[in-house]
Amino acid sequence: MWLKSALWIGWYLLKYLVMVLIVGGIATAFLPVAGPFIGLLLLIGSFPAAYDDFKEEKWPQLMAQNAKKVYKKLGHEFQGFDEALRIVRKQMRTQK
Repeated sequence: MWLKSALWIGWYLLKYLVMVLIVGGIATAFLPVAGPFIGLLLLIGSFPAAYDDFKEEKWPQLMAQNAKKVYKKLGHEFQGFDEALRIVRKQMRTQK
């Protein structure tokens, strides 16, 4: 799950970096002195923005997928437990 999370954060970061390049390039073209500073500020801000987008958009979906997997595993465990309980009840009835 951590690999999926890292890949999705990377995807969101890539989207922000493309926007930083475009906006920073335009700012540098019109403001040659201040443009690189604007680009640097945008670059620094892109990391928390990408992480926030990931937490809001993709994290709940990944947690739901993980919960489904855990529920599926637990469902098999409970089915086995129910079957064992039925067998024990049947044996207790036959012993009486």
